[in-house]
Amino acid sequence: IGVMIMEVVVRYVFNAPTKWAVEMSGLIYGAHFMLGAAYALLYGAHISMDAVYSRFSLRTRAIMDLITFPLFLVVAVILVWYGWELFSHSLRHLEHSVFAEIPFYPFKLMIPIGGFLLLLQGLAKFTRDLVIAIRGEQVL
Repeated sequence: IGVMIMEVVVRYVFNAPTKWAVEMSGLIYGAHFMLGAAYALLYGAHISMDAVYSRFSLRTRAIMDLITFPLFLVVAVILVWYGWELFSHSLRHLEHSVFAEIPFYPFKLMIPIGGFLLLLQGLAKFTRDLVIAIRGEQVL
């Protein structure tokens, strides 16, 4: 938000637009998105079929989540694996934007880090769902 506010001020007040502000805000948003995925999983903020899913019992929801966990695992591992490849390629070539000369590799590092955090949170959720499926109640 700060980058975009600064861009609006320098563009319209001082008539001196920057080359880098829009690109930088996109890169920051991408990093924010990747790092926020695990947090969203913790609080159940990811997309789900709530109209159907919320009608099931706690145990049934946990079992459904356990059944879909392998798909989640594949996605998380792909994020970590290919995210690391994107980052290492970017770092080796010191990749940067053409117009604003912003280095891309710090932002691309957020892909495998975010994927790893998502994987950790997914494993924690898997453990909680397993306990719920066995006991029929949430422990903590």
